[in-house]
Amino acid sequence: GVRLRTPMMAIHTVAAGGGSIVQFDGARYRVGPESAGANPGPAAYGRGGPLTVTDCNVMVGKLQPGFFPQVFGPQANQPLARAIAQQKFQTLAEKIDDGRSPEQIASGFLAIAIEKMANAIKFISLQRGYNLTGYTLCCFGGAGGQHACLIAEALGMTRIFLHPYAGVLSAYGIGLADVRVIREQSMELPLAVEYRDMLRQQFTQLDQQAIAELKSQDLEITPDVQSDWRGELKYAGSDSTLTVPCNLDQWDTIQQQFEAAHRQRYGFVTPEKPIIIESIAVEWVCPTMTAEEPRLKRTDANSPQPVTTVSVYFIDTWQKTPIFERAQLQPKDVIVGPAIITEATGTNVIEPGWQAEVSDRNHLILTTTVETIPTGLPPIQVVENSINPDSVGNAHPTLRSLDPPSYADPLSKGVQGDLPSSKNPSQPPAASPPLPRGAGGIADLVLLEIFNNRFRAIAEQMGTTLQNTSYSVNIKERLDFSCALFDAEGHLVANAPHIPVHLGSMSASIASLIQAQSERLEPGDVYILNNPYNGGTHLPDVTVITPVFLNQAQPIFYVASRGHHADIGGITPGSMPPNSTDVRQEGVLFDNELLVKGGEFQAALILAKLTTGDYPARNPDQNLADLKAQIAANEQGIQALEQLVEQYGLATVQAYMGYVQANAEASVRRAIAVLQDGEFTCPLDSGGQIQVKIMIDRATQTATIDFTGTSPQQANNFNAPAAIAQAVVLYVFRTLVEDDIPLNYGCLKPLNIMIPSGCLLNPNPPAAVVAGNVETSQAIADCLYGALGVMAASQGTMNNFTFGNERYQYYETICGGSGAGASFAGTDAVQTHMTNSRLTDPEVLEWRFPVRLESFGIRAGSGGTGQYPGGNGVVRRIQFLEPMTAAILSGRRRTQPFGLAGGQSGQSGRNWVIRADGTEEMLRSTAQVEMRAGDRIVIETPGGGGFGEAQ
Repeated sequence: GVRLRTPMMAIHTVAAGGGSIVQFDGARYRVGPESAGANPGPAAYGRGGPLTVTDCNVMVGKLQPGFFPQVFGPQANQPLARAIAQQKFQTLAEKIDDGRSPEQIASGFLAIAIEKMANAIKFISLQRGYNLTGYTLCCFGGAGGQHACLIAEALGMTRIFLHPYAGVLSAYGIGLADVRVIREQSMELPLAVEYRDMLRQQFTQLDQQAIAELKSQDLEITPDVQSDWRGELKYAGSDSTLTVPCNLDQWDTIQQQFEAAHRQRYGFVTPEKPIIIESIAVEWVCPTMTAEEPRLKRTDANSPQPVTTVSVYFIDTWQKTPIFERAQLQPKDVIVGPAIITEATGTNVIEPGWQAEVSDRNHLILTTTVETIPTGLPPIQVVENSINPDSVGNAHPTLRSLDPPSYADPLSKGVQGDLPSSKNPSQPPAASPPLPRGAGGIADLVLLEIFNNRFRAIAEQMGTTLQNTSYSVNIKERLDFSCALFDAEGHLVANAPHIPVHLGSMSASIASLIQAQSERLEPGDVYILNNPYNGGTHLPDVTVITPVFLNQAQPIFYVASRGHHADIGGITPGSMPPNSTDVRQEGVLFDNELLVKGGEFQAALILAKLTTGDYPARNPDQNLADLKAQIAANEQGIQALEQLVEQYGLATVQAYMGYVQANAEASVRRAIAVLQDGEFTCPLDSGGQIQVKIMIDRATQTATIDFTGTSPQQANNFNAPAAIAQAVVLYVFRTLVEDDIPLNYGCLKPLNIMIPSGCLLNPNPPAAVVAGNVETSQAIADCLYGALGVMAASQGTMNNFTFGNERYQYYETICGGSGAGASFAGTDAVQTHMTNSRLTDPEVLEWRFPVRLESFGIRAGSGGTGQYPGGNGVVRRIQFLEPMTAAILSGRRRTQPFGLAGGQSGQSGRNWVIRADGTEEMLRSTAQVEMRAGDRIVIETPGGGGFGEAQ
């Protein structure tokens, strides 16, 4: 295929700017993602807008109306209305009624906004391999200077740069922008010296094209016009390129620069792999305007004088704060915080513990003045009734045992309640001491939201590390992985928005490790697990678990990463066999075994296991590389937890792990309170069925989910371990909460899950399970939504397609139509419910594998009709260029995605082969077929069901 490259800017947005709406939802302080926009804008604009981050700064005095032009109000002729913001915060304080003053509430919202902004910066910097502590924070935008110091503190940075035009820096930059011409050429050549002359010729041709483009715009090629040559380089077998300068006269530096960039971004280099020049580019830069920033000199020796002094709320107290005009400052002037520096395009807040110095080019350089910076966050304070049980349902916010109700091991007779707890259920968790100050064990609502964001950010940072350092397409490109952190009991605390079927089941893996190895866990140990009968899902999903000690005698947290390995052995390449009948046919099984012992990677032991047995892994080196990436991801999580504990103290971090679960529990209880009893039966293509009955108890705000009536375990591989059913229940009830809450163990506490032993959803070993994770899980989700009457069936399958041989192994899931609901239509061509993976780019697919993607489009008319129609599936057509084994593991080929409330069913999917001679062969839901060069496979995915009778 043709590769298209065009200059673009990667932008990571965060909904916590000045216009972000702040509100209290009855249990948590919320900042964004909703925005007041420019009209009506913040409440202080005087046009009826809601409270926003800008109003918080007005409330605490960091924005002073007297230094703003009178352009507000309905007629745009009034000053900034501080009185309106004050009144709204007073009303909010009366509503919250937690003992906080209006200014304390505003300060709390600012702390949450700062946390969100800092987490976004951490995410993009970690993604690129940068350690922020040695860098200077450069701020721009009208609100940048208001938050600069607090963001720097949250990031561990000690230096800030503020340009005199920081408030309008984007517009200023556009006005001064150079004319740039870029010309590129695909190469796909090894970085070898014998190709140097060819590269020089190609670069020269691109130069000529760029010069011609500049001249066509009547731009003169003067000595100050600059150009550079660069290449997009990668390791062979990788799809992630890095931009490297290409000085062909210093050939060896090209490889050195690539390796340095690779080590910075991904943390490792692989010298044994050849380096590929994917493409080359030249860029010519023609200056159009020059911005002169002359060096300034002091005109007198007098110290700067404030124009006025106001009261500003810093660190839980009102402080007298001088205000300086930027235009009156001179080089070498030093302003020690707390202080405010105003200018025509912005307001700069110098927090306590910071100072600002004016450079001779009129820049503001902010630096810390103390070794330990004040956090700028409200102090930890326990306030009685901070969580009001009347407003959040049965929140029970006081610290308590988070152990589940009675539970029988998945391999014993019957499953009731939650997955296994590691400790004596009569004992409260050791990881729940009281907070350092206050009494009653009640969560501080500001810190509750901060910890919600921080815990989730840690999991996201782990995911970034895993993606960056992994090797396989499955993890690096398709993002088929998940990362999460857990408390001392193995309960899920927070996760990144990765793969739902992973996240809801990983806690079972942690619990199984605690049960099996609790007496032998030591610092520096890392464990590997994929046993479906001991907390896993199916064998390709390999979980790496690291106990976190932080100098304690027992683990106080756990971090884990689960990645779908491209191949873990088994009877077919890709380890997704359509016809397995025994779990041992699906790959190599790990059962809570040491991956790292005392900090030493157990490469020989793991490699021996991967390469022995009846069905060994086909690419064990790739497995080892991805396992190392998972270890690195866990290490990132440990480091982030260490920083969190250092900042807040262990007792507080442990306590808030309980509080965020209690908050999620309360949210699910509120959702349960409006549900109705229901039951549903969902047939499978394989002949079995899933049956569920949901019983709602409004008095206790709990729900019983009873799978009695589900078919016995099957002779095929559609059996789903109990952890998968739990994951789906957790997912479905989380989606019923119309709020941004974390998916964690608290969501499960109001739910009583009952699964008969030996059934399709709780099989006995060694039943095959590879399809249970990917196919049966989807049917469970549809069945639950059907019982609740809230949404028609989605495509109900992941359409697992694999192909390969001893040299290649490839796996993908294919999107389809989603189901419609009572107020919304389904969506075309989308991954639904229990999967969230990305489809491989066509260019990557064709470059890495001997196939051609002939077509990929929406399957029009496949969604069910109704008042709200179901989404359409897709048609995917792939030609093979050499012989290979292909397999399809899918569902809803015989059955249809059901409609609800009079809506029609979506169309079933179809799989078939078109041989090179034109002969067609229909395939069943699960099939394995030998493909020859020139053969094509066509996969039509199902549409979603419709909801309501068509009008």
